[in-house]
Amino acid sequence: MDIKDEKEEPYKIDKKAMVLLASDIHMGALRTNISLFNDFLTNIISGLKVEYLKNLKALIILGDCFDIIMDNYEDFYEHKLYNDILNKFNILHEMDDFKLIFSLGNHEVSVKDDYDKNFLIEKSSFLDEFNKVNNQFGDKYSFLTKNNFSQYVILKNNISLKPELFLYDTKQQIAENKGIIIQLNIKASAKKNNNILLTHGFQFDPNLDFFSKVWDFSLKVKSKIVKEIADGIWNGFFKVIYNKGRRLRDYSEKRKDRLNKKGKRLLDKTTKSYFEKYKLEISELEKTRLDELIEKKYRADKHRDDIKDNSFNKKVETEFLPKLEDLGYKEHFNYIIYGHTHRRWPRTFFRRIKPIYQQLELFKIKDTFLFNTGAWQHVDYPSFIQIDNDWNISLVDIKTKISKVEEILEKPPSQRLKQELFKPQQQIQPQQEIQKKQGIELKLKKDYDF
Repeated sequence: MDIKDEKEEPYKIDKKAMVLLASDIHMGALRTNISLFNDFLTNIISGLKVEYLKNLKALIILGDCFDIIMDNYEDFYEHKLYNDILNKFNILHEMDDFKLIFSLGNHEVSVKDDYDKNFLIEKSSFLDEFNKVNNQFGDKYSFLTKNNFSQYVILKNNISLKPELFLYDTKQQIAENKGIIIQLNIKASAKKNNNILLTHGFQFDPNLDFFSKVWDFSLKVKSKIVKEIADGIWNGFFKVIYNKGRRLRDYSEKRKDRLNKKGKRLLDKTTKSYFEKYKLEISELEKTRLDELIEKKYRADKHRDDIKDNSFNKKVETEFLPKLEDLGYKEHFNYIIYGHTHRRWPRTFFRRIKPIYQQLELFKIKDTFLFNTGAWQHVDYPSFIQIDNDWNISLVDIKTKISKVEEILEKPPSQRLKQELFKPQQQIQPQQEIQKKQGIELKLKKDYDF
């Protein structure tokens, strides 16, 4: 399997694409590119109908498509855009020779305690609640069946090298190969056996023990008004401030506690003003519940900082894969692809000086490479992954506009800059090292005209 670099043009689904992967759409929450996701589904359906995408056999959503923490099931039917997306899901589900698969995430089901042991119960509860509302609206959608939802999906080629999908709810099912098998009706050439694990990624969260309790608490909040207020304050206001504040916190560790305290005071003040502005009246119990929810989410969001030292990938190496081996799973994964973090990898920013294959070496566990799909919420650009019928993987950003700064970053480096950045390092005396550094800075300035 080869790795393709990102597309330069605003996104276009490859006509050779066999499987598409997307994650973290967060329907029902604020600050999500839901209209772009709706367009994305429209493009898939149109491409399938005119046979431009005649090789495309599956769309797999890797978790947190439906944000049950921030919204309730009824809104997916009452909100026109959400309802339009559900309609498109149903169209894809009912198409011949096409599969729509969902891997559930932590905004859809509780992952507290032994998530593998409890997953079947949680999945059933999620589908029961969804179908209860679906029934109220006249059983509009048929894709809400247990065979379309799982925790893990494995994409592999069989003995005849034809691609197959395997859906599993637990690691034990993976080890015992007791899952749903879906054969994709396509000839996909392969030079070797491919075995790709697809899942949401909460399983790899280094702080899962603590944060799973936060998510579980949030999922149990049933009050619609509490969900709406929490969404407005958290995603509509505070998350935006927090993302910017994180950069300040990173800039000065000494001010970390002060910034956190200031952020909490600002959050409390915003909550009160939010009530006053919209003349909202909620009970003391709901107010207490809301305060607890926002406070827990504030603390929970800090787990994103762990991505800096690849701690998600460390958990894959030290806990997840060894556990599978202990259960008797002997096959090797070429790739593990997940979402959850809202931070895609490989990153576009490094592309101008470091090709994809060199970035992948940073996210490699033995012979297994790790990819992240990115997200559709709280990101500059939504992204998705496509796997074509030659088993090539492409990471694609949906770029609606490019800023001047990004134009500079996207500009290909000159040959001289490449030689300077990638030539073998030699031992240099201190004075020579200073001179070399000054020389590179001058060349950078000349090449990019800063």
